[in-house]
Amino acid sequence: MKLLQVKPLEKKIVGLKVMNKTNNKDISGTQAFVRFGMGIFDCIFMIGLLVASTNNNKQRIGDLVADSVVIDINK
Repeated sequence: MKLLQVKPLEKKIVGLKVMNKTNNKDISGTQAFVRFGMGIFDCIFMIGLLVASTNNNKQRIGDLVADSVVIDINK
């Protein structure tokens, strides 16, 4: 049961969507929380830029930990 489903406005504007990497569905609340929490490591330590530039799917740390991927819905 989804208690809260929030789709950020900026992702709608640029045509991006965050999906669960294993089943290609919307991410869960837990996955969203993990992605958000890991953003600290991405931003403060700038490790996220290095990690995203070196893996095949261009995923940041939050996406790797939460098993999610950002896709372009305009393609």
